[in-house]
Amino acid sequence: MPTGARKPYFIFGDGQNSVDLWFFDLARPDPLQFTGRGSADLAPSEGGDVTGVANYDQGEWSVIFKRPLRPSSGAAFTPGGFLPIAFSVWDGFSRERGNRRGLTLWYSVYVEPENVPSAVGPMIQTALMIFLIELAVIAGVRWRYAARRRDELGHRQQPATSA
Repeated sequence: MPTGARKPYFIFGDGQNSVDLWFFDLARPDPLQFTGRGSADLAPSEGGDVTGVANYDQGEWSVIFKRPLRPSSGAAFTPGGFLPIAFSVWDGFSRERGNRRGLTLWYSVYVEPENVPSAVGPMIQTALMIFLIELAVIAGVRWRYAARRRDELGHRQQPATSA
């Protein structure tokens, strides 16, 4: 992971700053993973955490790479942080090979921090709701019981009227 504003050379990295290279050869089922320390120093990466799938539809190729945020080797995608990324694409139909290819400069990928809501808030809210419902039921039962007792006492204490 580069520190500061200086980034590695975007084609295969450089001696001071290595890069992770993910290479998808469409003749193979899985992508390859390399560590680049310059064009003369490319080495296969240990771990091989990168998986992917390629698709050809209506004259266009698309490739999706998938890898854990914290791989066994290579740069980690840290939530809340930026990671530089560049792309290099060879179009074989246009006879692009070797140094003939499409290139990009560095872009920055930002991984949003995972917002894990606490379970405590909903648990407390549910407990308070149940408590309030229980209090309301108890108050309603007591009120009805007290009203019934008042009615019974009221009927007993009324004097009988004679005609």
